[in-house]
Amino acid sequence: MHLLLVIFLVLSPFLFWLGFRSVFVQRRKKGMKAVREVYHSITARHALSISDVDVFGNRLIAIDKHFSKLVMVVHRNAVTWETCVDTSNILFCRVIKEQQEGTRGFRRVRLEITLDDAAEPLGFVFFEEEADDRRELPYRVQRAQFWKRLIQLQLSFIQVSQKVN
Repeated sequence: MHLLLVIFLVLSPFLFWLGFRSVFVQRRKKGMKAVREVYHSITARHALSISDVDVFGNRLIAIDKHFSKLVMVVHRNAVTWETCVDTSNILFCRVIKEQQEGTRGFRRVRLEITLDDAAEPLGFVFFEEEADDRRELPYRVQRAQFWKRLIQLQLSFIQVSQKVN
């Protein structure tokens, strides 16, 4: 009897860990599935042919260079937000790295997009300390810079085509 109790006490933390892990994995899969479904519906609704796309957990950013559309999808707290922006409405974009107080690390890296017809800028978070693995920070900063350059390149193409017409 004592042997069974010892075995149970040794195995119980592992069983609890498996239970909690399965709950979090299921929640993450639901978020990724929701992002995928919204992404497919928005591309079908606007007849987009996406040229570049990045997925970061429950966040997705994509661009259609042909129709000049930027797509952003975020799933958080069982709610999915979608944004489809015409890149000709973008005034400028920048990468904002919010520093963590007292350290040299960043707590959030986001792309801020200012539109000509919006009072507040749009934001897309590439890294958030509470939700993402700290080891991915350099990669996420690199991807935020990549998307900033990609959007700026798209804006320059739009300006050139408007001058030609």
